[in-house]
Amino acid sequence: MKWLLFIFVFSISLFADIYSGRVINVLSGKGIAYAKVTSKINSVKTDKRGYFKIYSPDNYLSVRAKGYKRRSTYFNGTNIELLPFRTKALYVSMNAVKNRKKLRTILNIAARTRINTLVVDVKIAKGYLTFRGHNGLARSIGAYRYSSRVNPKQFVKFLKSHGVYLIARYPVFKDDLLARKRPGLAVKKGGKVFRDRDKLRWVNPYNSFVQNYNINLVKEIASYGFDEIQFDYIRFPAHNHLRYNHKSNQNERVKAIQKFLRKAKYSLTPYNVFTSIDTFGASCWTTKDVGIGHNLKRLKKYVDYISPMLYPSCFTYGIPGLRHPLNNNYKVISDSIKSSMRKHKISPKQFKPWLQAFNDYAFDRRRYGQKQLNDQIRACDHLGTSGWLVWNASCNYKKYFPYKKHHEKRRVKRRKHHKKK
Repeated sequence: MKWLLFIFVFSISLFADIYSGRVINVLSGKGIAYAKVTSKINSVKTDKRGYFKIYSPDNYLSVRAKGYKRRSTYFNGTNIELLPFRTKALYVSMNAVKNRKKLRTILNIAARTRINTLVVDVKIAKGYLTFRGHNGLARSIGAYRYSSRVNPKQFVKFLKSHGVYLIARYPVFKDDLLARKRPGLAVKKGGKVFRDRDKLRWVNPYNSFVQNYNINLVKEIASYGFDEIQFDYIRFPAHNHLRYNHKSNQNERVKAIQKFLRKAKYSLTPYNVFTSIDTFGASCWTTKDVGIGHNLKRLKKYVDYISPMLYPSCFTYGIPGLRHPLNNNYKVISDSIKSSMRKHKISPKQFKPWLQAFNDYAFDRRRYGQKQLNDQIRACDHLGTSGWLVWNASCNYKKYFPYKKHHEKRRVKRRKHHKKK
């Protein structure tokens, strides 16, 4: 193997130059450790002081680092500057993408409040894709059936013209359509295809064909220009006695998720895109896989960010020291992240937790408003996370991020903002 590696490196050096420099924080001038620098043929990480050397056929380099905006630039031979960035995000559903009135409202909120990021559905758990693409299997099973007719690259360009960072939310293994059309790929229970409490089917996370199908789709989605790919339902169903045609225990489940994330990390390298995963809030409190294949200590090295769903209403049994989580929204977020920092040795900068912006459903049905959300946000700010993500399934955010009525006349103009294919 060593001589093969030597031949590979030697052959690269015949048609590529070596570029060396430093990646720095544009505000402080300090070097950024372990930033990812990518050329057309190679990828390296900076050292502890931010310095790098890389083979490249030209001086066009792409750079990204946790807690900063990604950047692609023509390298001038000295420093590459990155801008610090904290995500403050709203979720945008597939329906909201296709509803211009709702989308304008969300953009108005982003333009007039602290919101600087949108988490956009690019696929839903039913298996349908938000934008039309060119994947043969997706086309054959009808995954583009409800896709928007807008050009995805033009749509992304339009949103970015409003100054927002864009995260593509991509459900992976909860894929009702693929499992229904290809039952041989589906998770089984008692000889029949398994359906969860939402009456939706799952595909087998162990299956390489399933993994490759999703990898090919996210590569195409990354090419649209999204800043980050967020893998949702990147897990096993939280249900016992299921069949996978594979030995299934805690270690094997975690290995399957690692395998997928390793593939995704390698495949997405040329796009200089961040990756993240959604996980249960309970994953912050244990080193076991919670039955879904998530051990954060083992998964953290394959992604840039981790987004635990820290909705207080989800902690139906409370958290240590707090039996009724709705009574202290700040403590739920703070203690959960601190627990993961201790148990999994994860820096708070690797966290972008999901926060609750919807009424309680598990305890006393109390209403959630601006105060309850702000308590959760304060916990993230005090711990120094790389940001936070706000979840409301209906995408109704006005009461959580109000702005003065006289600002309405400055709202996002109604115009043709993207072209059809």
